[in-house]
Order: sequence, then C-alpha cells, then structure tokens
Amino acid sequence: MVDTQGVLLAARIDGASEQDAESFLKMFEEKPINSLSMIWADSAYRRAYLTEALAIHKIELSIVGGGLKEVFWVLKDKIMDFQIPSKKFQVQPRRWVVERTFAWLNRNRRLSKDYEYLTDVSASYLYLGMSSILLRRLIKKYVFKHPLRQDDC
Repeated sequence: MVDTQGVLLAARIDGASEQDAESFLKMFEEKPINSLSMIWADSAYRRAYLTEALAIHKIELSIVGGGLKEVFWVLKDKIMDFQIPSKKFQVQPRRWVVERTFAWLNRNRRLSKDYEYLTDVSASYLYLGMSSILLRRLIKKYVFKHPLRQDDC
C-alpha cells in the first residue's frame, strides 16, 4: 500500500495462492492506518467483504479502471445493439502511482529479484529500499540546496 505520492505505507508478502484482496485485508487488520479516508484499487479488489471491512473504519474503496471482467450473456437478436469495449491500452487513473513505486524499488539490486527464503526478510528489504529512497530525497532537498554556512561549523 502506497500513499498518493508513492511512498510505501505498508507491505505484506504472501504466496501466489493468496488472492490480492485477502492479503490486503490481512495486512490492513495487522497494521490499520487510521488517517486514511479513501483507497484506490484495481479490479482485483472488487470484493464485497473488503468494502464492508473498510466501511467499518470509515474508509471508502474506489475501484480504478479494470475494464470488462464480468461474465455476461447477450441474446442472439440483441448482438447488433451490443458494443464491444475497446481492447486498446488505456491509462487507468491513479494506477501509475503504484507502478512508479515498483520502478523506484526495482532500482535497488536486492529488490530486483526475489532472493529471500522468508517473506518477512523480503518485506524488510522493501521497507529498507523505501527508506533509502526517502533519505536520498531529504539529502537532495536539504543538504545540497542549503549548504552549511561558516557560522554553523
């Protein structure tokens, strides 16, 4: 989970057999973040139990994009009236924030591949990678733009 600027708020690493929405709910129950008012998510998080669980914390779940994933039936005499959605690539709003965070983290050599045996170690490296990114930002902002004066030494 990242904030609107792409800063990592919480992470949980599970096996491939775990659904994204279930894993998110477990993560949120372990580390609830009380300052949230809205969560943007893709169509994998479109689950009634997730919406209900977040509503208890007064958090709105907004599904971004997702395209046409539901199964539907069209009668034979209505086929001509039916419009097939475009298969072209469309940028989904707010989705780029998470993808940009993945790109930042993948610059870290240790996070480019999964080398770890334990998921807790992998999650720790995620937090360490994000800490490194934020520390570099602070250094650029305060050290290079505000050099020490002779009086401060």
